[in-house]
Amino acid sequence: MDDRNDAYSTRDSLAEIHRRSTEDKMQERKEKNIRRRLAARSYHLPGYSWCKDWVQYMMNNHPLLGICCHHKLHPLGLGQRLICLIGSIAFGLAATNFVFLYYSLNEEADMNKTLFKVELMSNTTDSSPRLKSFEVTEHMFALWTFGGVVHSAFDLTIWYFSACSCCLPGGILATFGCGCCRKLGNYVVVGVVMVTVAIATFVVVWRAARMEYLRDMEEMGINDDQRMIYYSKWKELDSMDNYSFLYGYVGELAMALFVFYPVLGTILFSGILGCGRLPLLGGRPREVWKERAEQRRRRKKGSGTIGTSTTNSNSTMGTETIGELDWDNEDMYGP
Repeated sequence: MDDRNDAYSTRDSLAEIHRRSTEDKMQERKEKNIRRRLAARSYHLPGYSWCKDWVQYMMNNHPLLGICCHHKLHPLGLGQRLICLIGSIAFGLAATNFVFLYYSLNEEADMNKTLFKVELMSNTTDSSPRLKSFEVTEHMFALWTFGGVVHSAFDLTIWYFSACSCCLPGGILATFGCGCCRKLGNYVVVGVVMVTVAIATFVVVWRAARMEYLRDMEEMGINDDQRMIYYSKWKELDSMDNYSFLYGYVGELAMALFVFYPVLGTILFSGILGCGRLPLLGGRPREVWKERAEQRRRRKKGSGTIGTSTTNSNSTMGTETIGELDWDNEDMYGP
């Protein structure tokens, strides 16, 4: 009787160990899947509703809020996010001032030339009728189009170099053991950000000198046609008045982070631009659709594997197959 009880106890212990081992493997697979999705800036995490996905997308990918509010499994930590934020601010500052210097140094270009005008309100009740309108100049249009596109491309590039999702489990290079590649990507990002900060500093001083030059030319009543060579001295650039344009950039940066980013991010997240199916523009609906299609494919494949197995191995293979099948199922992650 004691031997039989010992056998039952041993069998129960082995079953418990197997169960815990299976649960640990499934939990590890789930965390790898989430980590890979976070690194790829995924719109959807398994088991998340629309609202939860929107919150996690903003909290994980926002340049400023993501520093403190990112997911605990996110491959980008605090230090990497700070470096990306500094690089983004420096690149935006450099791009903004490069556009200004282009129009300032190019005699044929007029930054104040109006491309189109938007009439907002007409007031004819007062004794002096006036028309309120919003003019879009060449300078503004260049900043919003060329500057915005290049800035976004820079942000995404340093993001993917830092996260290096292709080297995470499930990525293209995961099977090659590319841990060193991830470290190399971080070093590349640090180097790029250092160079970007140096260029931004140079361009800021250049613009301050250019503004001082134009101010002195105006005070002296000399225009550019007279071709007078005049250089501002460094001691004339230590006044904050020469760097007043930085206040405007701080306002632009605040608008970009807290107005434009949430609005544009929500549009991309919703998938409206891609009708929920097109790559890059499909947003969350496309990712949900792909996930469900993959789950149906795995269930179909798993049921066929179980059906063709022998009776003795059916239980074991069924357990393993279901474990591989549903490791990213939405039901496993809660509501």
